[in-house]
Parts: sequence; C-alpha cells; structure tokens
Amino acid sequence: MQWTRNDAVECVLRRNGIPFHYEDIPYSQINVKRGLANQARLTTPLIDDVVTQYGIGFERGDPFPSLVVHKNGRGYDPDDGNHRLAGGELAGVFKPDTPVGCVVLDTDDDMLLALARSVLNRTNGLQQEREEAVQHALNMIEKFPHLKQGEVAKEFGLTETFLSRAIRAKRTVDILEDRHVKTGSLKRSVVLELSKLSRSEPVMAAAADVTVRHALVGREVEGLVAAATSKRSEARQIQAVQEYEEELEKYAPRRIERKASPKGSFLRSLHALFGVVAKHPTAEHLQLTSKSEYQEAKRDWEQVRDRLNKVFAK
Repeated sequence: MQWTRNDAVECVLRRNGIPFHYEDIPYSQINVKRGLANQARLTTPLIDDVVTQYGIGFERGDPFPSLVVHKNGRGYDPDDGNHRLAGGELAGVFKPDTPVGCVVLDTDDDMLLALARSVLNRTNGLQQEREEAVQHALNMIEKFPHLKQGEVAKEFGLTETFLSRAIRAKRTVDILEDRHVKTGSLKRSVVLELSKLSRSEPVMAAAADVTVRHALVGREVEGLVAAATSKRSEARQIQAVQEYEEELEKYAPRRIERKASPKGSFLRSLHALFGVVAKHPTAEHLQLTSKSEYQEAKRDWEQVRDRLNKVFAK
C-alpha cells in the first residue's frame, strides 16, 4: 500500500495558514464514522461507484494521496479521504495496525478545520457539486461573518458575484419563511426577482404567495414585480399584487400547461449511461456478480438497444 504526498493539498493548506505535518497513523486510530459526519458533500457521504473504483485500485497496489486528519481526543478524525478509506475497507487492505499515510492538521481552530474540509474536497478526490459548494460557502459566512465574501468565494471555486446573489437569495428565503410562505418550489432565479421587493416585507411576501399559488416563472414573475414596484406606497403595492392575481385567475383557462421536453431527459440519460460504461467497461466492474443479475441486465439492454435502433433507423 503506497501513500503519496500531495503538493496541491500542501499549497491549499499553506495558502490558508493551516499548519500540518505528515505522519503514518495506525488504521485503528482513525475515526471513520466521524469522518463521514465531517464529509464535504452534503447530499451523499459516499458514492458507491467511486468506492468500488478505489477498491480496485487498492487491490492493484495503486498509490493514493495521503488522507487529511486532525487530532480528536485519542484518535484522529478524517477531513479528506472518506472514499479512499471506504475503498480500502472494500478491498480488505486495512488491519488495525495498518499504517495509513496522513496529513495531520496541527490546529483545533473550528474555522480552520471547517475551511479545510470544504476546500480540500475541491483539490483532492471527488469534486463537490456547485450547489454543495454554494451551501458550504453560505454556511462558512454565516458561522464566521468576519470573513470577506470574495475570499470565501475563491476558496469554493465561485465568483464573488454568484456568491453575493446566493446570499441575497438565502436572506430572501429566510424572510419569506418567517412570514410562512412555502418557498420549497421556488427556483433561485425567482427568489432573486422577488427580492427586488425586499424594501417591504409584506409586499414581497404577498408577491411570493401569488407566485407559489400560480406556479409563476420567468416573465410572469417579472410582470408581477413590475406591477408592484410601479406603485409608491406599500398599500398600493399590495393592491397591485392582488390585481395581478385577479388577472391571472381571469385568464387562467388560457394558460398553457407546461410539459417538459423528453429530449433533455433522453440526452442526459444517454450521456450518463455512456459515462458509467466508460468507467466500468466489464460486468465485473459493474458488479454484476450473480448470473441472474447479469441475465436481467442483458435482457433490459437488448430491449433498449432494439428500441434505439428503431429511433435511429433513418
């Protein structure tokens, strides 16, 4: 088992003023479960395909970058490397006394540890989704308000403008939810449009209620906001929102039901399938280990293949 130094990780840690040293730590002293609780990906702690890929690499004897950990009591909590740990466990290479190469963070500062967990995921191993990076950046600013937005945005691979819009959207959502508006169905672009009414929370809440009730999007929301902002007093603005809703209800039968085009779904599925088989080119890599699973997958594929042949027959 080979553990390597990682110049990119060292650069990130030095740039953020986080002291560290390299050390081989017995596997039994690494708190794997606490590492999953610290993971930087918000939606899925571990992705099975990545764990399998790493497990195969461990079996082949491939070198892996050292984990990043920090001291916690008698053990060490992982801050980066959960998929490598899971892959090694899958391959059965870890014994209690197996030495694991680690970059040990020489700090107990909560801010530095939180920053390290988030930014290292962009440098080493599986990348965060953009929305996860946004959420981590928002959490960082909320927890440490003295940090500059530009610096936080840079660490999470975001532009300062994009992060600023995300902050405005979050504050708008917080205000609306305090006023009992159900915001779960609202896209960020819609929330940002509604935020133009933030000078009057009652007006903004009234407009948001109308938006949610009628599933307004795009120019419809722009029209609603424009109708409200064309009036000067708060009472007149609320009245404008009410009148806009009355017009919506008056012409409701003429509104065309929006149906998603199958093209986007088809192309995304096709590209996703190609990506999976490119990374896992054999039945063994796809973990189709039992005969029944293999036969079932083969039948499904033959049916899809025959239908696609008809689609592209011309």
